[in-house]
Amino acid sequence: MVESDVLDVFVDRLLLFPILQASCDQLMMVDHCARVMDTLEQQKRSLQKRRRRCLAGYSEPALSETSGTEETTVNVTSVTEETAMDFP
Repeated sequence: MVESDVLDVFVDRLLLFPILQASCDQLMMVDHCARVMDTLEQQKRSLQKRRRRCLAGYSEPALSETSGTEETTVNVTSVTEETAMDFP
């Protein structure tokens, strides 16, 4: 009888495995989505900061060593009406 009880528990756990696996997958997806959202929020703040600096006349470094992502250098120059007229 002990073998039968062990077998019943084993079968019950096998039946629960897909449910537990699906729950685990959902939790992992939620965690992944939360990390992606955090990353997007950080990038949004970084872009807003870069935009403010760009509008103020500063330029950004070409490569950010802390984030490891490539950034574009932005040089802001004022264009006078005379210079603008030189170009068609």
